[in-house]
Amino acid sequence: LAADNLARSPGRTGLVIASLAAGVALLIQTAGLTVSSKAAVLDWVDRTMSADLFVFANSALGGVGESRPMDEARGDDFRSLPEVAEAAGVRFQLIQYRTAMIYLLAADTDRLYQAEANRPQRPGRDLYPRLRQPGAAIASDNFCSLHHVALGDTIRLRGPDGTIELTPIGQVPYYAWNQGALIIDREQFKQAFRDNQVDRFDIYLKPGSDREAARGAILRRWGAEHGLVVLTREEMHEQVDAVISRLYGMFYAQNVVIGLVAALGVVMALLISVLQRRRELGLLRAVGASRGQIVLSVLVEAALMGTIGAGIGLLVGVPIEWYVLKVIMLEETGFAFPVVIPWREALLVGSVAILTATLAGLGPAIHAMRLRIADAIAYE
Repeated sequence: LAADNLARSPGRTGLVIASLAAGVALLIQTAGLTVSSKAAVLDWVDRTMSADLFVFANSALGGVGESRPMDEARGDDFRSLPEVAEAAGVRFQLIQYRTAMIYLLAADTDRLYQAEANRPQRPGRDLYPRLRQPGAAIASDNFCSLHHVALGDTIRLRGPDGTIELTPIGQVPYYAWNQGALIIDREQFKQAFRDNQVDRFDIYLKPGSDREAARGAILRRWGAEHGLVVLTREEMHEQVDAVISRLYGMFYAQNVVIGLVAALGVVMALLISVLQRRRELGLLRAVGASRGQIVLSVLVEAALMGTIGAGIGLLVGVPIEWYVLKVIMLEETGFAFPVVIPWREALLVGSVAILTATLAGLGPAIHAMRLRIADAIAYE
């Protein structure tokens, strides 16, 4: 009965199913975008930030405009601690390249290269010894993609003393800035920009050292005076994860609104169906159908609408995810994220869509159950 009623009224039910499908498709697209980008970014974070501790001033996440620069002499202070094997400084700066603002990252590449000899391979680490050559730089993948720069090309930046020429000697993934990034040695940065400050120190501990003891020592000796924040590798991972989750949480909230509108559409469509079928429902009751069977037929109709809408949404959501990742995001940011189908999220979204549609049918089902046989038959 439920399937027959859907087939007889495609105009009434088609729009509701389309609304459900749109909501499911957008949720699948958002979930896929979240899973695909989060997996790539967090893997990059784990490979790039392999130090034991990270020290910032005035910021839990060091970055342009967030942390207060520190004097490079703090590195000598940190290296004086018995637990510390190395402290490498990193400086961030936004700088204009053509019409875009790019990310310039200057690091103590010699210190990083030596300290990470027995750690997970940092992208581009094998190129670090060559960064001491004048003008050498490592470009991010999205920098080369967005600005059409190839290895060996000349990149001209504006410095305090005139034009600075850099030549990319390699490419690495870098997800901290959507307009692209360049990595250079900090000694070269100090000479070109007359800037010896540091935004972050990567602290590498000696084997067997107590990480919490080292963090406590840094905070006790210099924390209050310089407003230092010290994070572990796991805390950095959690910070980045939280930022990504907050970003996509806004999209999820918008999609939930679409889902609520679709659920309201299910209620209205089924209510109209019950009102239009009063005589039919009355006849069914007259020939022996129970109230429970009438309620069940309406709920099954709602569940069918949810199932069809969820199925269409799943089929449409994955191509939308591919288009967003491989066309829109690639053109806008240059980030080439792999397409990961969010199977777990898809199952959850599909189940919630069917359940929501079924629950939305409760009101019309109860209304149908309350119809009196005599009134329903005499309605027309």
